[in-house]
Amino acid sequence: MSQQRPEDLTLWRSYIRGELDTNTESRLEALLQGDEAAFAAYNAALFSMECELPGPKDEEAYRQSIIEKLPQTHTKERRFRSSKRKSWTRHPLLHYAIAATLTALLLGNGVFDKISAETNQLMNRPNSSSLSEWMMKATTGWLDGWQR
Repeated sequence: MSQQRPEDLTLWRSYIRGELDTNTESRLEALLQGDEAAFAAYNAALFSMECELPGPKDEEAYRQSIIEKLPQTHTKERRFRSSKRKSWTRHPLLHYAIAATLTALLLGNGVFDKISAETNQLMNRPNSSSLSEWMMKATTGWLDGWQR
């Protein structure tokens, strides 16, 4: 961390103690929000004043007051119900069932036989065109015929 100038530390210490006028405080707060160097100087001043600053008298009560001020999230019951509704769509068994059904339909229609026949024809052809071009033409032709 870079060395802070003494006048910066003095200014930030005055800010922490609340000894500055409103305009200067506003300016420093704006600096804290947008300038990392200003935040580093503030942090250094804060750490240098650690012994001077009061701590909470009852730390547990202080923590509880902060927790109580935090916005409440959904209750566990709501989260459980909504996750239960969505969980069946994400269950792997559903995905396996859909894949098995589609595979059975494709096998029953002979799609894999047609694809293998086209592939065998492509493999046995002379090298007049590339295999990938031939496969694309055969697949698009087959898909066009299937859509009719």
